[in-house]
Amino acid sequence: ELKNILSLNDKDVLTKTSELKENILTTIDKLLNESNDNELHNKLNLVRDEVKSLIPTRYTYYKLVELKEGLN
Repeated sequence: ELKNILSLNDKDVLTKTSELKENILTTIDKLLNESNDNELHNKLNLVRDEVKSLIPTRYTYYKLVELKEGLN
């Protein structure tokens, strides 16, 4: 996986990172709507804010891939 990420060109990194951010934000919003746990809401809101602020890089893309796997 890491080797594939490192071989991406800049345009692909931008595109894939944006798509992954949208997917993760949708998943977080779904989890927020389904949960009544205040602690979980606080943590998910922090993660959502951090995801929104990420700048597309190969490292960011890798972090988002790992986050997506953790959310599933």
